[in-house]
Amino acid sequence: NALSSYPDFGFQLTNLTVLDLSSNSLPLVSDNFTWAADLPSLQYMNLSYNVFNDSEMANLTAGAFSGLSKLRALILSDCNIELIDQDSMSGLLSLQVLQLHNNSISDMPAPLRNGDMSTLQILNLSYNSIGAVRSGYLSSLPVLRIIDLQHNEVSQVSPQAFQGQQNIHSVYLNNNNIRALSLGVFRGLRASALHIYNNPYECLCTIQWLQTYVSKWSTVIPQSGNITCDQPASVAGRILHTLPAADLLCVLPTIASISNRTEALEGTSTQLVCNITGVPQPSVTWTKAGFSGSVTSLPGAFLSVSNSILTISSAGTQHIGVYTCTGVNSVGSISASVFLAVSENCQQDCLRNSFTLDLFDFRSSGPEAHQDFSGYGSYDRASTATEGLLQTKLMRRIQQPLLNQSIMNITR
Repeated sequence: NALSSYPDFGFQLTNLTVLDLSSNSLPLVSDNFTWAADLPSLQYMNLSYNVFNDSEMANLTAGAFSGLSKLRALILSDCNIELIDQDSMSGLLSLQVLQLHNNSISDMPAPLRNGDMSTLQILNLSYNSIGAVRSGYLSSLPVLRIIDLQHNEVSQVSPQAFQGQQNIHSVYLNNNNIRALSLGVFRGLRASALHIYNNPYECLCTIQWLQTYVSKWSTVIPQSGNITCDQPASVAGRILHTLPAADLLCVLPTIASISNRTEALEGTSTQLVCNITGVPQPSVTWTKAGFSGSVTSLPGAFLSVSNSILTISSAGTQHIGVYTCTGVNSVGSISASVFLAVSENCQQDCLRNSFTLDLFDFRSSGPEAHQDFSGYGSYDRASTATEGLLQTKLMRRIQQPLLNQSIMNITR
């Protein structure tokens, strides 16, 4: 059909239980569902393939389905749905099946996360754009039996994503962007079908538990031959559960290179470089001694190249100090420090504002700490906390007759 408005149900179809209005051009807005009160016995409603305007996304607004308290199945597939209001499904007190596949949904809909959907048993969100399954997303669905998230953009699955979901027997996470799954993520599930194939898994030592899990529970894990490695390149394309344990490698973070003591002219751009390698690739963060905020909140400071380069576009006295880069991956961490000095940029031959730095005290505790600070390039491999106190004296040499000007002290 080609309906663009809803039929008039004013003639009270009190015994109607099934209504199929799929493949029309019906708008999905709450004002159009006022007729629901005329269908008190409705149990199944299909509104799929209703695209009112190909160029516009549909939003389900508050109260969209009020009055359908006996509805058990709601089909809203292929409707260009993007946003679903928190209260759009209030009143669906008997809903057991919700089909929302092939829409434009980018996150778990609010009514499912926070609403009263305590009767829902089957949830189909496949072929959307959902990027994560976070802790608590399913906590409002205590009797959920099937959750279908295949063909989304899921790259993160919280270790607590399925916590308390003892009734789920089928999980579809296949054909997503999952690179790793945490140990215990499926603990407590009584699943008879766990679809996790066709994901770009990073086959490192941290995934060895999944290799064992797939081998042990192959009867409930369909297409285990399609659970393959995408990275590292040495095992790309190989089937996970057939890999020798020796091929599932991890490497502690290592300092590949770091800037030596760096001196910049005031007002010029400078870079601090810290290249850290490891498997999996470590995430890199920077801190500045004596500065509690993010280094990127310093004037003109920004990070690039996976945080391995800290650039200061216009160096000033506020940038002077010790900068520490830290690399962390799943098997360890490492830190390295570099000192940044700043000298005044003199346009003529002058000595009045040149800066020198006197490093006079560096103390570090921790059993593995290295105290070699020559060249201001020391680092410590730290799983244990390292505490350091770096104090610097900044002495400004000023030409005659101002030799008696007081020395400035800066503690970093």
